[in-house]
Amino acid sequence: MIIGLLLAVFGILPLLGGAALAGKAYVNAQQTQVNDEFLPKAWRNMPAEKFFPDRFGHHAFGRQAWARMGIDHTSSCEKPGLQKDLANSINEYGCQGVVRATYVDTSRTFVTTIAVVAFESFSDADELFLEFDRAADFRGYLVHAYPVPDTPAAKWKNKDRGGVATRHLSLFVEDLPYVTVATVGYVDGRPVKKLPEPWTLPSAGSANEYLLDSAASQVLFFYRDTLEATIREDAK
Repeated sequence: MIIGLLLAVFGILPLLGGAALAGKAYVNAQQTQVNDEFLPKAWRNMPAEKFFPDRFGHHAFGRQAWARMGIDHTSSCEKPGLQKDLANSINEYGCQGVVRATYVDTSRTFVTTIAVVAFESFSDADELFLEFDRAADFRGYLVHAYPVPDTPAAKWKNKDRGGVATRHLSLFVEDLPYVTVATVGYVDGRPVKKLPEPWTLPSAGSANEYLLDSAASQVLFFYRDTLEATIREDAK
């Protein structure tokens, strides 16, 4: 009986190995279908309404879903709608383009403006990200509020910003030379106060200091997933 079990186990291992190799080959085949030249130019080649989808996120586990209010069609490397030091730095690192849009969560509690900055290479994007990573130090809210008339975001102003986050577009690959930045506030313009100690861990000026930083991080988490999937699908 033991011999029979051993034969069964060792007999199935090659089959499992073959299945794994086949699966890997399939994944590789899928990856080779992606047009690598399209990826860094997606911000220019994709319709703005696709780059900034109507909605993203979901309500599960207390997370927000976000609805697009409007797209800023005037943003550029020269007039990016970004804080001055960030605006200067993106050009030092070889900015190729800037696109922005404003969203409101479906409960109409929060409003956010998201900026996506395109660079020539991932290394340029990475250097910019490391310079302005929110967790390293508080550098300001980075993105100017973009109000959209006749929407819940009509009164969205810079003074209402209360959270910020900065992220790469993709965490695991180096073929998407983009940095995403988001700032968040309340739709009704209520002030956002700093969290009291000890909640400002690890230190004042850190990513935990402002109440809405987590909301900004959540915005980018869901937006990046949606956009990366869209870009890769269009690149096939």
